[in-house]
Amino acid sequence: MTGKNNQLEVTVRKTRQKAKLLAEQPGFKNEIKRLREKWDIPEGGFKEYEEFNNWETAFNESNKLYQQVKYPEFIVKFKKEPDYGKRLKEFNKKAPNNELQNDLAILIKTQKLSPLWIQGLRGYLLRNFMPIPAGLIIEISTDPITDSPFLKLVIQEDTSIKDIQSAWHEITEYQKKLPYWRQKKSQPMPYFERNKRAYELKQSGKSYKEIAEILTEELKTEYDYTQILDFIQSHEKLINKTTDES
Repeated sequence: MTGKNNQLEVTVRKTRQKAKLLAEQPGFKNEIKRLREKWDIPEGGFKEYEEFNNWETAFNESNKLYQQVKYPEFIVKFKKEPDYGKRLKEFNKKAPNNELQNDLAILIKTQKLSPLWIQGLRGYLLRNFMPIPAGLIIEISTDPITDSPFLKLVIQEDTSIKDIQSAWHEITEYQKKLPYWRQKKSQPMPYFERNKRAYELKQSGKSYKEIAEILTEELKTEYDYTQILDFIQSHEKLINKTTDES
């Protein structure tokens, strides 16, 4: 565990340094100043939680007003206009939450940052604190077709092999929670194709002698009756085992 903790400390320290360096860039400072003025945020961000909470409450209320009052008004006014779709797109952009997200997205692009920084930039804009994800990110997503969960490893631009290795125990714990996880990992089976071929030939009605002759010709190795019987029985056991585990 010591190695894992040491690597995590290195990753977190590196991430904090990146955040500090960004905050010192003149261009970034100017953009943050401009956005704080635009969104009525104090020059150094909110120092007190109560002030921050009041701003968030007012911001959420403005979003609610936009959707519940201004949107119906927009529908009534422009629904029958030929360029309604274009107008609606522009209207949605101006919703406070969407507009703030767009401002942050532009900041991401101009500063050439990972999109994973967007919530950290929002935190910095509001509270002067930049929480950004460090190293490797493990996500549980849902397949839209089967509605089954699966794991994703989100790798950042500076994620290293050491980050992955140090997180491997945690990754395996997530794997065990998958509904289709099996305790015994499937491994490549030696001679699988050969045994499968023998089994399929037997299913098609070939005799053991005929199968031996066919496999001898195809694989350039001489086989006899006993070996063919073993190949077929091995494949049958594999089929039965797979059926039992389903």
